[in-house]
Amino acid sequence: MSTTSLKLPEELKSRIAQVAEKSDRSPHALMLEILEQGVTAQEKRREFVESALEAQREFDRTREGYAAEDVAAYFEAKMRGEKPPKLKLKKWPR
Repeated sequence: MSTTSLKLPEELKSRIAQVAEKSDRSPHALMLEILEQGVTAQEKRREFVESALEAQREFDRTREGYAAEDVAAYFEAKMRGEKPPKLKLKKWPR
């Protein structure tokens, strides 16, 4: 494991120490956990954005997609325990 140095404002350092103590962990362990969670969240957010951009490019290319009201009705039926019919793609005008 490599060493990294962070300059923390005193208030933040104090808050970290308080949370760590209340959760029975060291400040170091708490910071590692928080950094891991933050990096994971950023990675997932980036993947989500990339996926959305790819979906937009695919829609722009094919002009095919589902109507929002059909999707809403589908999921409402699912939540009621029903088995709704498969959604049909719609060709959207340019």
